[in-house]
Amino acid sequence: MPKIIIFSRRDFCFAFRVVSRPVIFISAVSKELKSARQLVANTLLQLGYEPMWQDIAGLEQGDLRAVLREKIDECAGLIQLVGHCYGLEPPVPDEQFGRVSYTQFEARYARERGQKVWYLLLDETFADDPQEVELDEPRALQAAYRQRICADGHLYHPIATAADLEVKVLKLRDELTPLRRRGKQRAALILGLLILSIVLGVWMVEKQTQIDDTATDTQHGMEEIKTIVADPVVLRAKLEEKIDVTFDRKRDELLTAKAPTSEIDAIYRWRDRAKEQVAEGVAFITARAANPNSPIVSEAVRTLNERGVDAALEFLDAKLKSDRQRRKEEGFQLAEASLMKAELHESRFETEEQERAIRAALGDFPEWWKPHSELGRILYRRAQWEAAEDEFRTAGNKTIPAGAEFFVLSDLGQVYQATNRLKEAESMMNRALENAEKSGDNPKIAVGLTNLAALYFNTARLTEAEPMMKRALEIDQRYYEKDDPKVAADLNNLGQLYQAKHRLTEAESMMKRALEIDERSPGRDRPDVARDLSNLAQLYIEMNRLAEAELNIKLALEIDTKSYGPEHPEVATDLTNLAQLYQRTKRAEEAKPLMERALKIDENSNGPEHPSVARDLNNLAQWYRDLNQLAEAEPLLRRSLLIKLKSSHAAGHMLSNLPIGVTNYQSLLTALSVPEAEIYPRIAAVVQEAGFGQLETENLLASILSDVVVKQVLAGGGGEGLGIQVGDIVRRYNGHAISKGAEFVKLVDEGNGDAIPLEIQRGDDTVKLTAKPGRLGLMLEDRPKPPPK
Repeated sequence: MPKIIIFSRRDFCFAFRVVSRPVIFISAVSKELKSARQLVANTLLQLGYEPMWQDIAGLEQGDLRAVLREKIDECAGLIQLVGHCYGLEPPVPDEQFGRVSYTQFEARYARERGQKVWYLLLDETFADDPQEVELDEPRALQAAYRQRICADGHLYHPIATAADLEVKVLKLRDELTPLRRRGKQRAALILGLLILSIVLGVWMVEKQTQIDDTATDTQHGMEEIKTIVADPVVLRAKLEEKIDVTFDRKRDELLTAKAPTSEIDAIYRWRDRAKEQVAEGVAFITARAANPNSPIVSEAVRTLNERGVDAALEFLDAKLKSDRQRRKEEGFQLAEASLMKAELHESRFETEEQERAIRAALGDFPEWWKPHSELGRILYRRAQWEAAEDEFRTAGNKTIPAGAEFFVLSDLGQVYQATNRLKEAESMMNRALENAEKSGDNPKIAVGLTNLAALYFNTARLTEAEPMMKRALEIDQRYYEKDDPKVAADLNNLGQLYQAKHRLTEAESMMKRALEIDERSPGRDRPDVARDLSNLAQLYIEMNRLAEAELNIKLALEIDTKSYGPEHPEVATDLTNLAQLYQRTKRAEEAKPLMERALKIDENSNGPEHPSVARDLNNLAQWYRDLNQLAEAEPLLRRSLLIKLKSSHAAGHMLSNLPIGVTNYQSLLTALSVPEAEIYPRIAAVVQEAGFGQLETENLLASILSDVVVKQVLAGGGGEGLGIQVGDIVRRYNGHAISKGAEFVKLVDEGNGDAIPLEIQRGDDTVKLTAKPGRLGLMLEDRPKPPPK
């Protein structure tokens, strides 16, 4: 069974990340190579980099070296177009490099700082821009510079034409890519130094306007306004640093203390969620800090940058306590400060304090949509669906900024899907996607596409899901690094879909690419690699490459045991996967202890009525059934069904795994030779034990225990060729239990040309056929089984 939740929908909805492209400085003499520089800039944009340059033409007065240093310091690397013009030079020779032009200074300074520099040496044949001919002296200086480049051993690339230039920059893709990884490591060091100093600029705007004495004899002055401008890079680094420090400390404490796996699992989920929400938090904090009407947040940002997260929390606590009583009328400012406090508590894994801060924001300014949305997300993570929905709906009824409406709609769509209200979920997700597309091309579109594709995937609408997944991948590849884990997730999603459509070679290609990305991503947790290995193993099982599958599962088990400890639910999933492989390879006695250990881990970690326990019970029951030990299988399968029923009753809707649970139990009772007249009452008793009333029970079972009966076989159709007869009952198609004719028709339409197993009941016999997707030419009828009288 697949190990992961394929689409990680909550991460996408709740943690939309700000796009950040590495910056590459383009150095060139403007009067000679302006067109060539623009060509390079356009090509870099296509590769996902942000071009930067300083146009010096027309700025001959003054010394621009300080400006150039500042700009180059921000860049990940520099590309220099080396032509034949010298260009402008500083008013005095440089103390370090001697007499150099500004363009030569740019490359020399970048190399001195250890940045990557690419020299593109333009030949005499290169078509440069029309310009006045330089004097002999500067042209001689430039010729000497070109000779030094060729002689000093630094790599350079000769360029003859504009087409050569474009191709060469495109070929630099592989050389540019490592800058992303090394840039992250280098940035960590730089930011570590920056956080020791004040990094907020203080803009002092002071203006005094005097009215003509003869008009009013009155002077009017404007009060000095101080606006804090927060650097989002530094803010992000501080929050991420606090998250990492807190995570490492708490994880080590829990592993040393052999804490319950639920607590270990919680800090991993918290860390991932907190990291994903950093960008949203930074965007909120920087926006408020730049607002002169948000003095509390501005001062908190100053404190955060000067003294860190803990000091900022202390300031906010003191400020909020002192100001709440005397500034009740300024509730919105207090609500802003409370939400910032919640963000900081999140960075310290203080979930209770985070929720209290959000609820305080609601009390300060209940008309603001954002605290309702944030509280709804906390409730969603606890599976408190109804309460979460109430908060999301309340947020939706407030005045929402145009850019935030997408997230509110997506949040509601997730709640609808979690509670199996699929039509409402689809409608809401479509609205979210339409909202994202109003802003033009942007990464939110990929989030909306992925959410909707997940819904289509889970409802067997694979043909509709595929183009959405492909478009989401294309968008993310354009906006993120090609080795970004977000791209790996998209590839994994597409691989899962190809596997479901039996396009196994394509599925393997996608999953291997995802694994390669996660294996070489710096700072990524090894459990991500374990997830990829596990998914690939399931594909190999389907491809009957069992030795490769076993190796991958064992590697995943080793990684998860090391990361989470031996009693974690992720380890239970690995054990279950390995046990199922052992069953498939006729090693049943090796499989059973793994299944029993997985069941024990999930019961201890998640509680006795968790869906994972239902899964483990079902697997163990199947083990007994395969050995024809039906009596031992029955109590296990009954308990598994009871858990699924209780979950559906709590949600208020029939969850997607319930029908197969009912039909599996029905099938086992039949195999146990339970009289047909007793089967329905025994199943009904389990339903009522889960809390359903008599009428609810009858309606539920009528919707599940129905037969899809062949009413007519049309001449010349695929069904006639298979020998299907009137009165046959469709039981399974491609492993799916069939209880509705419309469901069967949709599954047939989703096929892709492979031979698919079809199971028919004819009287007391089971007929197994191999169908080709396409029109079978069958007229079907749903016949619910009424309760016996």
